[in-house]
Amino acid sequence: MKYRELACLVHQTFDHVERDQPQVLEAILRQYAECVDDCIYRWAREIHNMHDMVTGEATSEDALHPEDAILRVLYNERRQMAESVLHSTKGTLQSAADMHFESHFYASVHFGLAEQLTARQDPHRLTYVSLDSGVRADKLKGQLLAAYTPARICAVLRREVLESKALGTQALRESLVDWLKAQVPPGFRPGAPEAERRETWLYSYCHDEEGRMTDEALRYMLCRMHILSPDSLVCSAAGHSREQLTLHPPTTHQNQTRASASAASQLGDRSWCTVS
Repeated sequence: MKYRELACLVHQTFDHVERDQPQVLEAILRQYAECVDDCIYRWAREIHNMHDMVTGEATSEDALHPEDAILRVLYNERRQMAESVLHSTKGTLQSAADMHFESHFYASVHFGLAEQLTARQDPHRLTYVSLDSGVRADKLKGQLLAAYTPARICAVLRREVLESKALGTQALRESLVDWLKAQVPPGFRPGAPEAERRETWLYSYCHDEEGRMTDEALRYMLCRMHILSPDSLVCSAAGHSREQLTLHPPTTHQNQTRASASAASQLGDRSWCTVS
């Protein structure tokens, strides 16, 4: 299947080159030739990049900012979680078989899904409110948010990105390494030479002896991307309890606005990056 997909992309690339951009043919062939002895992941990366260059599409993982790629993985996970709860709920209610119940469900859960926006346009979903079907929106929402924990988020990213062999994940891992390389905390060994600081940060703190990203580095990255909140870390240091924090549900937009760097990024100690 992977080879068939790549072959289709190559054919599409050459079709566009022959029709619109014959002047780039030599450059594309040279790029293909450079990776001919490499693994399929390198093939996929170059084939996607050449395809996107001549077609203007964005099929490659390289076309996504690392933060956008991570958000997409987590968005797909939330969608699967919501579908699981939806089907289990429909299985217990005889009156929940039609499409309007799905609208009622998605309009009620507030779980950062595009389905929420379309569901609110269905006026028939309000029938389930008037019928008192026994489905409590706050209970369904609470069930989803209780399961969508920092531990689950980290586990999903390890499974789908950091330890996956799926097509495109190697390129994404490389972009995450580049992201970490550019995000050395200002408080990390401030007196050391810049090259030494970056190398120590990347290979002694962000990766273990087997080259895997550490849990601390993953959580630090998620805090800097504003996917996890570092507030609990700061509050713990100040003597406040986590119960005092406000839990914000996921946004309905896949591409969240990137705010300014969090306060946790100024803390050089890796222990500050631990979010449980």
